[in-house]
Amino acid sequence: MTDSHRKCPICGADVAAGVTTCPMCSTPLTSEGKITSTPNPAEAPTVPRSSAAPTADDDHQLLNEHLSRTRSGGGRGRTRGPSASLTQRMQRLQSWQEKARGLRVVVPTLPGWVEGMGSSAAEEERWEEGVRGLERAAYKELSAALEAWQRESTGRLNRLEAYGLPSPTERRSLEEIQRELKGGNLDRALELYQKVANVVIMKERNLDDAIDAVEAVKVLASDMEALGIPTPWKDLGAAPRLESELRAGKVSEAHEEANDLRKSAGEVLSQVLPPKVNEAADRVAQDKGKGQEVATEAALLARAARALRQGRSEDALREMVRFQSRKTLDPFAMVEESLRGGG
Repeated sequence: MTDSHRKCPICGADVAAGVTTCPMCSTPLTSEGKITSTPNPAEAPTVPRSSAAPTADDDHQLLNEHLSRTRSGGGRGRTRGPSASLTQRMQRLQSWQEKARGLRVVVPTLPGWVEGMGSSAAEEERWEEGVRGLERAAYKELSAALEAWQRESTGRLNRLEAYGLPSPTERRSLEEIQRELKGGNLDRALELYQKVANVVIMKERNLDDAIDAVEAVKVLASDMEALGIPTPWKDLGAAPRLESELRAGKVSEAHEEANDLRKSAGEVLSQVLPPKVNEAADRVAQDKGKGQEVATEAALLARAARALRQGRSEDALREMVRFQSRKTLDPFAMVEESLRGGG
């Protein structure tokens, strides 16, 4: 093999004399046509950008260009958001969901990412048809829920009126809700539902608080009598009178007076009960020293003492009544007490 006729040992291409690099595969050659060491990067042929393998920097640049076109609206395909009509329908479904709180109905809506996507005219039409289907399903479920709520609310209004709390506005609103549903105006029906529901809940809460306070006065009077503690109020018929006031619609007045009676009773109990608890604890300790089973009595006294320390005088009184009445409710304890008394 002469210098005028050399072949590349890698690709077999003809290499002219004096050329140190294969013109086909860029393999570095010696004058004898043998491979030299690592090629010089400066001598390597330039590869067109389009034929080179993409690098990480190329991918990153391509992604940035795509995002830039999408955000600026300059690309093709999905580059615009939903139409005004579709957006309005989606917002209407969301509004129904917010207004329907309390009806235990989940309004079907499109996922949030739909609002941030673009779509073609054909895709827009399909989305809008889907939303119309969601509206029909939501209207059906909400209408049924509102009708059930109306029937329930009628009974609740009857209870309020039994306690002298008239609700003519609420009843008229229920009738109007029914008319709006028949007329297909679900938005107006839901607005009325929110107002009526809030008013009824507020009235019921006030009534229930007053009833609980009056009932607490009745229990207080009975428990204090059981322990031989005179009530601080002179009116022995206070509890029945307060119940009559509730029935007459004087909810606020009865509630306020009942709270005043409970407060005065609490002041008395905080002074009278501690000595009674201590006295009972001494008796239980003596019975335990005699080998008697006193676990239940000790637990009742412990709860009474704890309630007194926490300022819950009514609860302490209830525990003391349970302590005193245990022997009455337990026939074996009654026999033991009778035998001890006879001995």
